[in-house]
Amino acid sequence: MKWNFWIIGLVLLATAWGNLWAESYIKGEGSFYAHEDDKVPLIKKQLFYSATKDIYSKVLKELGYNVDGFWENYNLKFEEHFAEVKKAKEEETFKEGDDLSEAQRKEFEMKMRQLHLAQEYAFYGLPSGIKKWKISKKMRRAAPRSLLWNITIEATVDRNYINNVYHQMMGRNVGIKVEESLFVILDLSARGGDWSSFGIKGQEEVKQTLLEGWIKKLQELGIKDKKIIPIWDQKEKEEELLRKLDGHEVGLLGENLLRIKLDVEMGLKKEGTLFSVETKAKGGATLWDLASRRIIWGDDFAVSKKKYNSADGTAFKTPLLNELYRLVAPILGSIKKKLATSENKMLAVPVNFAGIENVQDADIVVERLQNLGLRFYLKLNIEEKVVNNLLYNLLFIGDRQELFTWFESIKGQELANGYSITDLNKRDKTWSFAFVKQKTAPAITEKVETQEKDGGAE
Repeated sequence: MKWNFWIIGLVLLATAWGNLWAESYIKGEGSFYAHEDDKVPLIKKQLFYSATKDIYSKVLKELGYNVDGFWENYNLKFEEHFAEVKKAKEEETFKEGDDLSEAQRKEFEMKMRQLHLAQEYAFYGLPSGIKKWKISKKMRRAAPRSLLWNITIEATVDRNYINNVYHQMMGRNVGIKVEESLFVILDLSARGGDWSSFGIKGQEEVKQTLLEGWIKKLQELGIKDKKIIPIWDQKEKEEELLRKLDGHEVGLLGENLLRIKLDVEMGLKKEGTLFSVETKAKGGATLWDLASRRIIWGDDFAVSKKKYNSADGTAFKTPLLNELYRLVAPILGSIKKKLATSENKMLAVPVNFAGIENVQDADIVVERLQNLGLRFYLKLNIEEKVVNNLLYNLLFIGDRQELFTWFESIKGQELANGYSITDLNKRDKTWSFAFVKQKTAPAITEKVETQEKDGGAE
C-alpha cells in the first residue's frame, strides 16, 4: 500500500510540474520565405522574429486585446520609420543628379532589404518581451530545396513588458505611476570659451553641480512619491533613456524623464588688470512619460545675458553656476504640478478572498489574476490574514464597474492550483470573492493503479 501511495504521489507531482510548464512556456511558430542568396544567420534571425510575433499574438489574445490592430499599427509605424532611414541612406550613398545603373540600384535595394529585416526585428524592443527560450523544433525547410523555412520555439515572457508595448502601439496613454522614477538629464553645450578658464574642472562638474541643485529644489517643492535620479556621469544610462524616447526600447510604467537643454555662449577678455566675462544662456526643458513616449510638459527659458568683472580670472565659477541654476529653477514648480496631476490615477478597492486554503495558494492565484488583468494594471497587496479569509488592497487603473464586470467574466474559470471564483459581490464598498478548489479527478488514481499492475510492482 505504501508503494501505491508513493507511485500516486510521484505521478501527481509530475502532473503538477507539467501544468507549471504549460503555464510558464508559450510555443511560437516561426516561418520565413528566404531569397536564394540569404545567409543562415539572417534566416535564423527572421525565424526568431516570426516566432516572437506568434508568441506576442498569443499573449495579447489571452489578454483580450485587438491582435490584428496591434500588428497593423506596428507595421505602419515601422514602415514610416524605415522610410526615413532609407531616404537618409539614399542621400548618403548617391549624389543628386547621379545617373544610376540598374546594377547599382539593385545592389542598393538588396542592402536596404537586409537593413529592413534587421531593424524590423529590433523595432520597439520586441525581443525584450521574451525572458528565456529554447528551440523545440530546429530551423528547417518546409520541403527539400524549398525557400520557405520554419522553426518552433518555447519561451517564457514578460507580460508587463508586452502589455506596455501594446498600449504604446495602440496610442493609449500609459503614463501610470508604478515605478515612480524621475530621471533628470542635462544636455549642455558651450561655445566661445573653456570651462577651465572659469576655475571649473570641466563640463561634468557643471552638470553635477546644476543637477544636484535642481533636484534639491524639486525635493523642497514636495516631490516625494518619485525617486529622483540625476544622470550626469553615466553615459550608458543616458543613452538608454534616449533610446526609449526613440522607441527602440520600452519605458516602464511610472518612469518620467526631465530633459533640460542649455546652450551657453561665453567669452573671457582681459582689459588692463581686470578680467571680463560675457555670457549668453538659453534653452528649455521637456518632461517625458517614458512608457508612452509623450511630452507631457515643456517650456523655454528666458534668454540670460550677463557680464562679470574680476581681478581674478578664476573667480567667475560661482556667479556663472548660480546664473545657470536660476535660469532653470523657476520652471521646476510647473514640473511638480504636472507630475501631481497625472491623467491616469491608480485607484484602490478592498477585496476579501474566501475559500483559499493557505497563503501560498493565494499568492499563486494573485499572480495569475494580475497576469490576466494586465489591461487594468492590477496589483493586489495583502493587508490582513484571517483563517480562510484574506483581505487585499486591489490597485487598478480604469473604470471600477468595468473591472468588476471583467472579474464576473472569469467566474468559473480555473485560475491556478485548481482554484476558481464561484461567487463575487461588491456590497459595503468592499468586494468579496469566494473561491473553490477543484478536487483531483479520480481518473488519475485509476490510471496509476492500472500502470502499477502492468508494471508488476509489489
